[in-house]
Amino acid sequence: MRVWLTLFLTLFLCAGCSNPQIGSTAVLSRADQDAAVEVVRQYLEGMKNDFGVISLEVNSLQAVQNQQHIQTILSGEAAVMMGLTEEKIALVDAYLNVQYDGTKVPYNSGENQYIGFTLVRENKEKPWIIANSGQGMGGVALVDFENPYPEKSAELYVWKNKELTSNDHTYFTVFDNDTNGLNKNRPESEIYNLDAASDSIDFINLRLAGIPNLTCLAVYQMNTTDFTKEEMADILGYLVLNADHHRITLGLWEPDGLNSVNGSHIINSLQRKGFNGKLKDVTDDLIQHPELIPYDGVLGGTMGFYFPEDIHVLTDKWVLAYFEDGHISGYMLLEYTINNDSISWRVMESYLNGE
Repeated sequence: MRVWLTLFLTLFLCAGCSNPQIGSTAVLSRADQDAAVEVVRQYLEGMKNDFGVISLEVNSLQAVQNQQHIQTILSGEAAVMMGLTEEKIALVDAYLNVQYDGTKVPYNSGENQYIGFTLVRENKEKPWIIANSGQGMGGVALVDFENPYPEKSAELYVWKNKELTSNDHTYFTVFDNDTNGLNKNRPESEIYNLDAASDSIDFINLRLAGIPNLTCLAVYQMNTTDFTKEEMADILGYLVLNADHHRITLGLWEPDGLNSVNGSHIINSLQRKGFNGKLKDVTDDLIQHPELIPYDGVLGGTMGFYFPEDIHVLTDKWVLAYFEDGHISGYMLLEYTINNDSISWRVMESYLNGE
């Protein structure tokens, strides 16, 4: 998997900067230097596909030795914890011609821009890992050699709230502080937070690009009436994750309510009636019966229960379900009965949104 470091290039790229890495390359063998250079070369090759990058050309790559910089690294707490020695550190200089899309990212384009890379390794038999990059000669961050590139996940909530924003713009709120702990039940106060949200999807892509090794993005639609299926598909198509292997999932936001709080009570009641399944079996069964929807699709659309997250088992008798055809949508209240794990349905009430 490709390595993704957060490179805020405006902080450390400058055209025509002189090379701060000076000295011999005697500590590392030529093979070690070449291996370190190749890691940086592959990283820069991957940068060509980063969000906002129009073009990137590598002018030169060179392994260098700067004893002052190495001693600064070795004196740091992280280096001590990792057991670094001079033979476990490589410094590589890169000079690039980079052109950015200034309408999407706040980076400066330029020729012969300098980046210095610091690489570390656990021992001579292990591969080099990029631990830091920039123009200065600082230390390195702590690297877990057993899992140097932990996969990260994030949540993206998509919403409109004219009462709060005084406009009809689409807003996005990203959460990445609790990686790999996806939570579609986040409180509305956290999501409808204008200090944390943005109505610019380019800004959101820039934010996502700053999450190292982001491999899973869970997108949650706050309100089914605000966006059609096609509109959500367009939003998902515009999102950019830099990791080579990643996935983007789509779901509906759920308040921490009926399904989570009353679920155990409902399943206990159903079990007393002889039901041996789970609440998901109830919603999965309903999805298989779009013929229950008492409205025809329009503009070539087909009515269906396309969002399992928006089918709510209210009690051991009633289900509230959202349906749509990609153009129009509505809700249904249904009664269900279970006989020997077979589920029967009866429509109690229904309506189309906007009517």
